[in-house]
Amino acid sequence: METKQYQQDAVIFHAGDAAECMYEILSGRVNIYADYGEPDQKLLTVLGEGQFFGEMAMIEAMPRSATAVVASATVALQVVTWQTLGDYFRERPAKVVMIMQQMGQRIRRITEDYMGACKAITEMAEKAEKERREAESAWINDRMRRYLDSYRAMSTYGR
Repeated sequence: METKQYQQDAVIFHAGDAAECMYEILSGRVNIYADYGEPDQKLLTVLGEGQFFGEMAMIEAMPRSATAVVASATVALQVVTWQTLGDYFRERPAKVVMIMQQMGQRIRRITEDYMGACKAITEMAEKAEKERREAESAWINDRMRRYLDSYRAMSTYGR
């Protein structure tokens, strides 16, 4: 399998790139970003030695969903392609289990973030609805008060 070295701040791949391989970090750190280089870029995670990245896009044969950037002075990466993935299964079954565990952790974290966002949106919608009802009720109460005040004034006027 091929090993690649990158220097700090080097982009390993961009979101939208074709995914022909995945990587195992042999040394160093890699930052994974959404919207990299944009004003609203978001650091999704920092990965280190022994961790994998790029596997989801490669396995799904989909474009990269994020951008990978070297976060340490240097990084050494083991390149795992479809052709060498079979070797991983045969020669390094513990690594394959690690890949699956890391994917599971990422999916779990994304699910938790999604559920948290859903809960926050629901709470905001419920609060907005409550405030709308309270404002509507206050408006009705104000109109009723004005009507009653007018009625009282008219009924005392004729006496």
